[in-house]
Amino acid sequence: MTVQINHHIVLSDEEQNIAVTAIDFFYRYFRGTVDIDDYTQGRLAAQEFGHEAISELATKIATST
Repeated sequence: MTVQINHHIVLSDEEQNIAVTAIDFFYRYFRGTVDIDDYTQGRLAAQEFGHEAISELATKIATST
């Protein structure tokens, strides 16, 4: 039996940008279409957003109800 749980969170523009960037990267990663430039762009994005902001967003999503 599958149980569906819906979560609703409110994201700032920056949080939405972080989430979309990360989801896009992992989509391409798991499809096997990531190239070396994607890793470079990912590192630059992480520096731009800040590692703390990424961690805080992950916590916000993980603890949403």
